[in-house]
Amino acid sequence: MKRTSTLLLILFLFGFLPRSHAKGPEATGDNDIVLSREGNKTDNTYRIIYFLTESNKISVAQFLKEREQQAKKLTHVIYFPSSIDIDIDENEDIALSSAEMADWQALKDAATIDGFKPMFGFHKNMDIIRRTLQHENSRTLLIQHIIELQQMLKGAGIDFDIEYPSSASDTKLLGVFFNQLRKAMSTNVLLSADVGPKSFTLSPLGHLEGNVINNSLDWINLMSYGKGQNNGLQMMYSIVAEYARKHVDARKMVIGLPFYAKAYYTDEAGEKKAFIPSYEYLVQHIGADDMYSDSLAFDKPGADPNYLLFNSPSIIEEKAKFARSYGGVMAWHWRDDVVGEHSLTGAIIRGKR
Repeated sequence: MKRTSTLLLILFLFGFLPRSHAKGPEATGDNDIVLSREGNKTDNTYRIIYFLTESNKISVAQFLKEREQQAKKLTHVIYFPSSIDIDIDENEDIALSSAEMADWQALKDAATIDGFKPMFGFHKNMDIIRRTLQHENSRTLLIQHIIELQQMLKGAGIDFDIEYPSSASDTKLLGVFFNQLRKAMSTNVLLSADVGPKSFTLSPLGHLEGNVINNSLDWINLMSYGKGQNNGLQMMYSIVAEYARKHVDARKMVIGLPFYAKAYYTDEAGEKKAFIPSYEYLVQHIGADDMYSDSLAFDKPGADPNYLLFNSPSIIEEKAKFARSYGGVMAWHWRDDVVGEHSLTGAIIRGKR
């Protein structure tokens, strides 16, 4: 017993005893969530995930060439094509256009050099795929098509961004779908989904149960932005606490970052419109020196509120620091960032340290 005590003392003095890792928000009761806001690093890999969309202005190959230094900082890049159509009734394979295939190949080539993992993304409305998910045969066929596309593209994984509407029946269908896909898909293939809080009417995945997330998905991208206080840290704390109540593994919670601003106004016809400029647009048209206030005056007639909400570099850095206790960060989307001293990527790297 004495020798054991001496050994434990030596281990303690030299720091070799096992240490507890920060797990993020701890569910201690229905209304009692403890948030770790200090940014204590966990034992998981800190993910830096960027979405990349197609563009008729500049190819993915040229974009990646211009953003070579930023690419070296990323762990995953999710490519979202727009032409993919899911229509199981016609029994057609899911396919990319020739331009999208060229974009995908450029992404894979860059990944080989820079080390990030390229993933493929589905961006669909629930209304489009509900009919497919409702029936076992069509659901199974959809899963088969997705697996065949994955095998053809040879990416690191698949991300799902499924929107409209939010209901218990939709959530159940998506849970069944994710569970079946995980069982059918190779364990080496990453599966992720973009989710919002239950209050988001645009995200049926906001109702997804914790056991589905923990058992079938490698992580979830938390859409902790885009409603009301688009720039607020409080919304981030709130959505993390919400998923903690579902007992979702903190290492699977990836904090979402918006690389854009948002404001609403009423047009001449009396219709409410959204103005959603990129962060790059703000820097170019308003000036980088004003990018640290988190809101800017928006003088368009009928604006409500009369200011733009966005994430400044300082807010991005704060969120990236907070994400140390979780699974890292996700940004929508890469094309909206700038290079140089005012880059949001640079703010992420500062917060990650």
